[in-house]
Amino acid sequence: MRDLSNEEKHENQRQGKLNEKLQSEVVGLRKDKEKQLNEILELQNQTIELKEQLSEVLAKVDAALGAEEMLTTLTEKNLKLEEVIEQMEEEKSDLETLHEMNEELQENARETELELREELDLTNARLLEVGSL
Repeated sequence: MRDLSNEEKHENQRQGKLNEKLQSEVVGLRKDKEKQLNEILELQNQTIELKEQLSEVLAKVDAALGAEEMLTTLTEKNLKLEEVIEQMEEEKSDLETLHEMNEELQENARETELELREELDLTNARLLEVGSL
């Protein structure tokens, strides 16, 4: 009987530690999610700025059709900006994928936490039952 009680105490402690670990992971995942959302917003803002810069460059090109050297320079800048935009859109896509994975991990952590809480409740109920005998 004492061994059973000790086993249940040990199991409760193990589950409590696991629960704390999972809660810590959830906090970490939430921080990661927040960071990724901020990065996505930053990338979106940068994309908007780059598109505005691209529009400005195109306006300058239209205004300077007679200056071939200027046209060549602006075209090169335009191409570089388009490459940057393309890279940022790829990064945004990667961050969105990470965000989705993060949400799945958080959902799994929540489900695991609920399962562990149910197990803990059952174990506590058993302990009470054993204690009342």
